[in-house]
Amino acid sequence: GTSEPVFLSHEKEFVIGRKVEDDGSTEAFLDLAKSGAYQMGLSKQHAMIRRADHGYEVIDLSSRNGTWLNEEQLMPGKPYPLASGSQLRLARMRLFVLYRPVLEAKQKM
Repeated sequence: GTSEPVFLSHEKEFVIGRKVEDDGSTEAFLDLAKSGAYQMGLSKQHAMIRRADHGYEVIDLSSRNGTWLNEEQLMPGKPYPLASGSQLRLARMRLFVLYRPVLEAKQKM
């Protein structure tokens, strides 16, 4: 019921979920606990987004209440291409994913 943008820098991969307490982990993590993640059914480690050759991809991390990409339910552990402008549903929480295209490496001189 709210719209709160979240900005992330260029991480190679990060996990989306909810942290109950700081566990000292150094992995990149998008903590949605303050956005009502528990009430919306998100798992502690719900999904992962990672950079791929074609842009980004999303992987459900065997979440309890499921992950959907543009209304298609994802199979746990399988990577799916994640286009900018996609709708990602984690349990009952809906997210709209926007990003700038991954730039190809500059040509060697």
